[in-house]
Amino acid sequence: IFSGMNEAIIVTLADGSIRRINRATTELLGYTEDELIGLPVDQIVDTSKSATLIDDSVSGVPREAFFESKFGESIPVSYTCSIVEDEGQESTVRVYAAQNITERRRAEQRIRYLARIDALTKVPNRMQFQHLLQRCIARARRSAKPLCLFYIDIDAFKEINDTCGHATGDAVLHLVASALRRQLRSYDVVARYGGEEFALVLPDTSQEAAHEVMRRLLAAPFVTEFVSDGAEQQVGAVAAGHAGE
Repeated sequence: IFSGMNEAIIVTLADGSIRRINRATTELLGYTEDELIGLPVDQIVDTSKSATLIDDSVSGVPREAFFESKFGESIPVSYTCSIVEDEGQESTVRVYAAQNITERRRAEQRIRYLARIDALTKVPNRMQFQHLLQRCIARARRSAKPLCLFYIDIDAFKEINDTCGHATGDAVLHLVASALRRQLRSYDVVARYGGEEFALVLPDTSQEAAHEVMRRLLAAPFVTEFVSDGAEQQVGAVAAGHAGE
């Protein structure tokens, strides 16, 4: 039963040295059983990211740590620690049961990413834009420097969806977002505000500079030909306005 468990099981003595492990542990860490027996349990802990396990308090509540494999890979795990009486040795041992949570961590990161970034255009969504805008306003007030705010709308976008299909509409949104990012500075904010609307925040930008940015955006080569569903399509220009502070 011990060897066949899916969780990585690590049994340690009172001094923290490893006494037994199961097959899941060898598969997780890449070590053989002989290589780990007798070593301190912290030998498998990525101590740059996790605290020691030797003095870990006993708890049935799962905790998280990072193990380090034989090959130097840092592996996030969820584990529990229990004390078991060893009748044969008349002592107690600690039993760690750990699960690899790499995929869960990736899923959580993906969820956090999608909560802030528009999945289609790969620019901040409306919620993240509002957060970034507040930060930019606060920074502008502290530094007494102006900022520029643009709202941009794609003309006749409903007609594009109705006549060419939503796949073409999605392609248009992606192309416009990419074109906007190319035209602006790395620290400017480009966000999808909703539907076919985009919002831009340009820190340290005066009204005169804002007018110049607007002229540049309107004159930019937004017209792009591409093929959608076997037919050649063309992305037209966008119309922009601005507000300065």
